[in-house]
Amino acid sequence: LKIITQTLKRSKEQQIDEIDKSFKWEIESVRQELNSEAEGKIALEICQLQKAKELRLLQQEEFARKDVELEAEKLKRKVMAQFDDVKQKLEQEHRDALAQLRDAYDKKTIMSKQKREFKNEKLFEAENAQTQLEADITKVQKDAEKNTDRRMQQLAKQMRADVDHY
Repeated sequence: LKIITQTLKRSKEQQIDEIDKSFKWEIESVRQELNSEAEGKIALEICQLQKAKELRLLQQEEFARKDVELEAEKLKRKVMAQFDDVKQKLEQEHRDALAQLRDAYDKKTIMSKQKREFKNEKLFEAENAQTQLEADITKVQKDAEKNTDRRMQQLAKQMRADVDHY
């Protein structure tokens, strides 16, 4: 009985060992399978995380690019507004300069006209004075000739009177 019990006990222990080995083997294979699946899932998750990270980076780059474009557009508008202001100021200065030039030309034209009129007036006065002088000279010459003729006639009369007297 003892032998049978020991045999049975050994047989049960062997069975338990075999069952234990088979369980261990199954546990190990399940563990390896789970590890493989977990590694696959982890690898897949890492890929997904990397893709999500890349997507976020691309989105951030896109947002940054849009921000830069918006800032560039704002800066462009600001520069164009400043350019328009400067252009308007320059155009106004140009118009003012042209107006000043026209005024100066008009003043010069008026001064030239006045100078011409003054010159013509003085020339007319000089011509009138010359004509008057020539007329006065002619009159004085005629008066002198008359006076000379009268005087000569008086002298001639006196000389005749003197001659008659002697």
